[in-house]
Amino acid sequence: MSGKIRGYFASQGTSIKKQVKKLLKDYGYEPEKKCLAKAVGDDVVMRIVFDLKTENDKLRVINRTYFTQAAELGSRQIADEVNYEGSVDELAEKVNSSKFIKRKLEVSNIKLTKVNDATKKRVGKLLKDSINSGESLQQITDKIDDVLGGNRKRALVVARTQVSGAVSGGRHQSMKEAGVKKRRWVTSGDVDTVRPDHRKANGQIVKIDEPFNVGSENLMYPGDPSGSPKNIVNCRCVAVPHIDR
Repeated sequence: MSGKIRGYFASQGTSIKKQVKKLLKDYGYEPEKKCLAKAVGDDVVMRIVFDLKTENDKLRVINRTYFTQAAELGSRQIADEVNYEGSVDELAEKVNSSKFIKRKLEVSNIKLTKVNDATKKRVGKLLKDSINSGESLQQITDKIDDVLGGNRKRALVVARTQVSGAVSGGRHQSMKEAGVKKRRWVTSGDVDTVRPDHRKANGQIVKIDEPFNVGSENLMYPGDPSGSPKNIVNCRCVAVPHIDR
C-alpha cells in the first residue's frame, strides 16, 4: 500500500503545481504588485487547484483495496490458529462483507482522507500568503513541495496503521465467526519499543464482544481505527484466541 500512497501523492503534487501555474497565469499574477490582475475569491482558487471530493474518492479506492486484502489475511491467520474446519475462502468473504468490517473501513477512510483536508487548507493559506508577499512562481511551487512532502509522510504512517488495523479487524471478526469466546492481548515483546500502556495490556483477557481497556481507552482489537493515534499508530500488538485451561 505504501507504494500506491507514494504514487498517489506524487501525482497529486504534479497536478496541484500545474493548476497553480495555470491559475496564476490566467488571473494575471504580478509578484511586484503582490496581487492578481483579476479578482478571485479564496474559494474559487481552491476549487481550481484542489477538488477535495475527487481526491478523497481516489484515496478511498486505494484504501478499500488494501483494507479488504488485509482483513482477508487476518481471516486466514485465524483459520490456521484455530484449525478452522470450514472453507477459509468463504470465511474471508463473509468477514469482509460483514457490517463490522464495513464500519471499520469507513472509519479508516475518514482518517486517511483527513490528510487531503489538511492539504487543501495548507495549500490555500500558502497561496494567499505567497501572493500577498509577492513571491515568485518558483518560490510558491517550492513551498507547495514542502507542504506535500510533509503530508505524504503523514499519509504513509496513517496508511500503514490502517492496514495493520485491518488485519486485526479481520482476525477479530473471524474469531467471532469461528466461535471463539475469549481473546488475549499480546505485545510484540520488544521492551524498548512497546509503549507503556500496551505493556500493561499484555495478557489482558476479554470476551469476544468486549473491548480491551488500553491506556483508559476501549479498543476492540490492536490497531482499532476508532482508537486515538497514541494507541494505534505503528502498533504491532495482536489479539489471539484464548481458551480457559
